[in-house]
Amino acid sequence: MDVRSTSQSLGDPGPVFLVFGIVVLGSLIALTFLVARTRRAQAEATAAPEPLSLLVAEPLARMTRRWRGFEVVALCALVAAGWWAELYPVALALVVAAFALDGYLKARRVTIELAKPNCGAELRATSLTVCTADGSHYRVRVSERAIARAREHAIPASSIAR
Repeated sequence: MDVRSTSQSLGDPGPVFLVFGIVVLGSLIALTFLVARTRRAQAEATAAPEPLSLLVAEPLARMTRRWRGFEVVALCALVAAGWWAELYPVALALVVAAFALDGYLKARRVTIELAKPNCGAELRATSLTVCTADGSHYRVRVSERAIARAREHAIPASSIAR
């Protein structure tokens, strides 16, 4: 009768624990993003719309477009590197890249619409909405830090009291 230890009969449990750890960590990260998104949506629903100067809206839209473009390029590079290294599950990052591409295209549309005459912009929490003369509305999410930075750069240096 062949007597084996339990660890030899079951195999090495290391990869199972690794996969389990990755799944748990991914679930916690997803839950954290879901809670943050819910809080932002709640803040946006209760916030009053704030008219925004085009001097603030244009740099804000350009910054958002730049960061969304960077996200798209970085995620596509991650997928290409993973595919090259034969780590095929990294191809799931294409789903995230699709959302980043959607954000980039929305920010691009907002930037284009802001360049047209007779448009207005309003800010509701962290959502920049551009209203055009024909009644179309385009919305893009922006960060609070980008809002503060755009407002800071929109004030001409000559009007700041020294």
